[in-house]
Amino acid sequence: MRYAELTARILLGLVFTAAAVKLRSAPERAGFRSMVAAIRLLPAGLVGPLAVVVAASEVLVVLLLLFPGTSTAGFALATALITGFLVVTGLTLRRGIRVACHCFGASRRPLSPAHLGRDALLLAVAVTGLAAPPLGAPSSAEVATSVIAAVAGALLVVFFVDFVAVFADPMPGRAVPQRRKRT
Repeated sequence: MRYAELTARILLGLVFTAAAVKLRSAPERAGFRSMVAAIRLLPAGLVGPLAVVVAASEVLVVLLLLFPGTSTAGFALATALITGFLVVTGLTLRRGIRVACHCFGASRRPLSPAHLGRDALLLAVAVTGLAAPPLGAPSSAEVATSVIAAVAGALLVVFFVDFVAVFADPMPGRAVPQRRKRT
């Protein structure tokens, strides 16, 4: 438990940095805005401002997690954002809306239960970081251990939906034989 706060800070910082990629180009920003619009939870006039607020909040999470003195606020904001993502994804799935996820930039994969799993995992990391006591001045070994664990965890989170897709369909593109009903 000693490394939990530092590892969570690094992992969430990496994940939210990857999420901020959607800000780097006009097509990715437009894709994110179109995803928010397609979900149809807000009046059209609020879609653009909400997309800006979400993206800015993701950047703010990264900045707050950089420093031990502001990490509690970073964990709290991350927890709020991730909870919102879980709720919106759940409502979108429940309503049967098929929309590509632009969580980490351009993507063609539609929102799926795998996104809920990924966000639940992220929420657990954020809550753990929020609840964990600060490490204090970490040794170089503690930093190295936390960085290794956080990088591995961040890669798992960022590519979680892709991993799930590979295991759900181990041979993409191959026709799956249909079973005939017994009569």
